[in-house]
Amino acid sequence: MHPLAARCLASLATLTVISSQLLAQTSELTGTWRLKSITDTNTGEDDKLWGPAPKGLLILDGNGFFSQHQMRADRPKYAAPGRLGGSSEDHKRAAEQTLSYFGTYKVDAARKVIAFTYEGSSWPNVEGTTAQREFILSEGELKTLNPAPAGSPPITLTWMRAR
Repeated sequence: MHPLAARCLASLATLTVISSQLLAQTSELTGTWRLKSITDTNTGEDDKLWGPAPKGLLILDGNGFFSQHQMRADRPKYAAPGRLGGSSEDHKRAAEQTLSYFGTYKVDAARKVIAFTYEGSSWPNVEGTTAQREFILSEGELKTLNPAPAGSPPITLTWMRAR
């Protein structure tokens, strides 16, 4: 075999292995994830806004769409019945302690980054933007790192695969 042909075949084999590894990493992320914790990345302590044991789901489908919802677990109920019957303080607190997004996502497995493009959000300022989130995936646990959430210290969201 010609030396150039041998090098081309070796390069093609390497690219095939790398592509397979990247595809496997992406498919490992696909599915539904339950929020376990949101912690201050610098201290490891529970994030003050979200508190201990926040509630949430992250859904990453196989077609590149996502839906993410997170909320403080100990949110007080509205004094009045009905979603629209709450006081101004009820609505303010609910908005501050709940965050939902949906849109599309792309995974760069080589860099271990998920790019979320927000089509809709309970926080309208992010609609139409894309956020890069480093991730760590190991044995049914997914950690996503948010380096600068709205004037707060960096946070780590820890998700467990939903069963």
